[in-house]
Amino acid sequence: MYTFSFLRALALFLLTATAAFAQNFIDNPYFDSDIDYWQAYPSAEAGAQVTWTPRTDHFDTQESGIGGLQISAPNNESFAEQCVGIENDQLYIVSVWVHEQCAGAADLYVFWGNNDCVNDGKYDPIRVRATQIGEWERIQISGVAPHDRRRALVTLINVGGCATDPSAYFDGVNFLSDWIFKDSFESL
Repeated sequence: MYTFSFLRALALFLLTATAAFAQNFIDNPYFDSDIDYWQAYPSAEAGAQVTWTPRTDHFDTQESGIGGLQISAPNNESFAEQCVGIENDQLYIVSVWVHEQCAGAADLYVFWGNNDCVNDGKYDPIRVRATQIGEWERIQISGVAPHDRRRALVTLINVGGCATDPSAYFDGVNFLSDWIFKDSFESL
């Protein structure tokens, strides 16, 4: 017979093992020296850009590198996105650190793409909006990949229109499979 403390220890092990073995599906999640693997889509307006910046990143340590993704959008939406392979019917957790000067200027979207990694509009995206001003904020969403999808488009957006500072900064993007809770622990 298992004791209560053994079961608690087993549960703690499983939860910490998940964090230790979780694979981030994002290439170049920390933007340490460039924005390689990200597709940049600045709006056509003057001053709009999607670029790497040496601005101190969220982690602010030499070990993590210095830099981040800067998306400037004076009036119209600009964004960067990356296509990642996924498993259908799998729960995913997606997060990013955001720094902005106007609340609601920065969004994180996940579009469920077709096999060509195109958002065909068949499924609604999952999304979250940043709300903190002048400090780093971690925003996070989760969602289950539709049964007929094998790609996700992770999209970092500056919606534009911030008069104080038209730039939003992004760092530390994570796209993780939440396999531990798949089927309510039945898959273990």
